[in-house]
Amino acid sequence: MTIVQEHIADSFISLLKTHSYSAITIQMICDNTPASRNAFYYYFRNKEKLVEWICFRDYMKYCFPYFQIKVDNIRTKSMFSCILKNKVFYTALSSVDGGHLLRDCLIKVYSSGLSEEKVNEYARPEQSSQPKVSFEFFSRYLSAGAAAIIMSWIESGMAISVDDLVRDIALIFSKSPDEIITNYLF
Repeated sequence: MTIVQEHIADSFISLLKTHSYSAITIQMICDNTPASRNAFYYYFRNKEKLVEWICFRDYMKYCFPYFQIKVDNIRTKSMFSCILKNKVFYTALSSVDGGHLLRDCLIKVYSSGLSEEKVNEYARPEQSSQPKVSFEFFSRYLSAGAAAIIMSWIESGMAISVDDLVRDIALIFSKSPDEIITNYLF
């Protein structure tokens, strides 16, 4: 990540406060930074790649460092706290093309954090003779699930507190669907 990329991202996010995604042009982004159009295109092919880069930056900066910490659901809390901190960006992007751009970026970003190498580095999975789940399937399942929860939370106006959301997610991942239906809904 370079300072130029950061400036371009900051300019774009700032413009989202007063303009819709579709109204923002590459020239508008560059006019608010010391970066030229050539610099923009050096780092990003288009606005969609900029959005993806911002999601990835946020994930690597605010979420991924907490993967080694296994206390009080800090990984999940850091993810939602990051999105809340950058509410303007995520809320604005959730309405672009029915939310597909943001959802697809989130899935890609969270899948990158679930590479086999990173899971082995941070999770230290047990090696045993138990049947193995396909890593690709597992990664897609978790990433799509995280993206769906994030999108739903954003669409609800982030009405649920981060602490309540994290508690609910911890229950979802620790209890069976039958237990949740019987004991935790309503």
